[in-house]
Amino acid sequence: MPTVLVINPGSTSTKIALFSGEGPQLEENLEHSAEELAVFSAIAEQLPLREQALNDFLSRAGDPKLDAVVGRGGPLKPLEGGTYEADEGLLEDLRSAKYGEHASLLGGLLARRAADARGIPAYVVDPVTVDELDALARMSGVKGIERSGRSHALSLKAVTRLAAARMGKPLEQTRFVAAHLGGGISVAAMKGGRIVDVNDALLGMGPFSANRAGALPIRGLLDLAFAPGAERKQLEKFLAGEAGLMSYLGTADLKEIERRAEGGDEKAAFAFRAMVYQIAKEIGAVAASLKGRVEGVILTGGMSRSDFLLQELRPYIDYLGPIFHYPGEREMEALAQGAIRVLEGREKAKAYWDAPSPENPGFAVRRFEDLLHRMENAPSRLVAVAGAAKASVIEALREAVRRNLVEPVLVGPEQVIRKLCIEHLLPLERCTFVDVDGDDEALAQAAVSEVREGRAGMLMKGSVPTAVLLRATLDKEKGLRAGRVLSHVAVTESPSYSRFMLHTDGGINLVQDLETRKSILANAVDLARLLEIEEPRIAGLALTEEVNPDIPETVEMRELAGWVNGGALGKAFMEGPVALDVALSHEAADIKGLESRLAGETDIFLGPNISTTNFVVKALLQLRQAKVAGLVLGAKVPIVLLSRSDSPETRLFSLALGAYYQSRVESNS
Repeated sequence: MPTVLVINPGSTSTKIALFSGEGPQLEENLEHSAEELAVFSAIAEQLPLREQALNDFLSRAGDPKLDAVVGRGGPLKPLEGGTYEADEGLLEDLRSAKYGEHASLLGGLLARRAADARGIPAYVVDPVTVDELDALARMSGVKGIERSGRSHALSLKAVTRLAAARMGKPLEQTRFVAAHLGGGISVAAMKGGRIVDVNDALLGMGPFSANRAGALPIRGLLDLAFAPGAERKQLEKFLAGEAGLMSYLGTADLKEIERRAEGGDEKAAFAFRAMVYQIAKEIGAVAASLKGRVEGVILTGGMSRSDFLLQELRPYIDYLGPIFHYPGEREMEALAQGAIRVLEGREKAKAYWDAPSPENPGFAVRRFEDLLHRMENAPSRLVAVAGAAKASVIEALREAVRRNLVEPVLVGPEQVIRKLCIEHLLPLERCTFVDVDGDDEALAQAAVSEVREGRAGMLMKGSVPTAVLLRATLDKEKGLRAGRVLSHVAVTESPSYSRFMLHTDGGINLVQDLETRKSILANAVDLARLLEIEEPRIAGLALTEEVNPDIPETVEMRELAGWVNGGALGKAFMEGPVALDVALSHEAADIKGLESRLAGETDIFLGPNISTTNFVVKALLQLRQAKVAGLVLGAKVPIVLLSRSDSPETRLFSLALGAYYQSRVESNS
């Protein structure tokens, strides 16, 4: 079993532990005196002092053999949960305290130093700035102000795993309300292990706590902010550390407040019950965000040790189902388990550069803006353009080049293409020119050759007709065959749906028999996994949920569901036949009296024929209900097919999706 060193720095101490798969082997809390720390003006400057204390601990432990080191993740840019490599980008943000000064930033720095000395990996797990909020949860009511998800993510995710295991359900299929009750309070909607909604536990949202204000009436907050002599930093300090029970009772010591309440202090009892009342309201609100479909409520954190608190809270929340109680802090174990899951191959470590930016927080690939950010900060991809001597083609490429998504390899008459680039402001120095002055067949073959010989990693349709380009792609000797049927996948993002929708096949296969559909599904599942959908949920669409021999697609969708659920595509789940309304909505399934694992949470929509899929995507787009990108998959590289009716936005998103697809394939190979 792997052995992991865990480092969790606090303001005046550093918790250290050795963990194996069997649990903690050795733990110490290394104290640092106020005099020692007073000489440092910035937290990162404490690194040598803390490192020496760490090395002394390891010497006392006999310099044990380690497989990895994991540190508490300090303030970082908003990112999805998981275990992150302590790479240079992450370390630089910790050293500079770019996202905030906090002792926990030393965790990643110490982990990297200890790991480098031993030639082993270093990680951080579920930093405080984990932000996985769904798009609807971000809206605040004021344009320009977004809700963020600062929470006790490490604790929330750890106890959710425990509750899922206790129920015997896969984490991805669970829905809990989880509340960390400590110095700060986080109440989260945990959907499939992700924190899809949560109050800002530090400042401005949710219940008040022992010393934090929580949400306040706006008028009263304005009065505080505009009071004579008020200063922002002073007010922030008050709201985040001197408010809550402290402001009412003069103490944030919960045990003292309980003693006072039990001793007849009505003021203390009333303030305590008011805090519990606010916690209960937040739990109820979060349950509503999950439409009441929850397995139960999870309670954790130091305050959850209080019998008085539990006694007051239970009557408010019993109606939501069983209460899973994990009192106290579980940070050290959660850090260790995050590293062990990676070492044992049960989870893949994430790269910090791949996370979303502060301007685009949230799950990294739930929106096209997140996708654009990823690719703008990654090496650009070379795309071979079959027939580039066309103004609309150059215009489609211009924004993608400006945003560093692609580097075009322009196939066609060079002088004509150069002139178009100049006219349409596509920088010549960002382009490679392949001079071909021939018919469509020659242009298609030349573009395919650029990809086959490694001079480009993507293929894009320019002026060459689709049929000609695909014929060159499928040429047995000179093409890009990969053993699958080619199929089109349209990816849509809708404000009324919480995830990407993948629609297939609405553009390539006129006849879709059972074997063809298997390849179509395999292509779509590949794309879903690259979009970090670990277990894609597939709806085999048909007119009805009933199998009817007179409606052939109902029979085929049932056969396909058995094939998928038998493990043919790995970890994936399919229901079929399924009507579109059920695939899109829990409510529709409930009205019809259907038990469905994917209702309202479908990832892949497999249409019964090419026309249906095409109609659905175009309806979403033309009614302005969705943003769209599309790729042809099944060849050795993704193919971007753009039409004259595509908006500049669709063209940009399609090129970004192609670049993302290829970068992920290369990184996984």
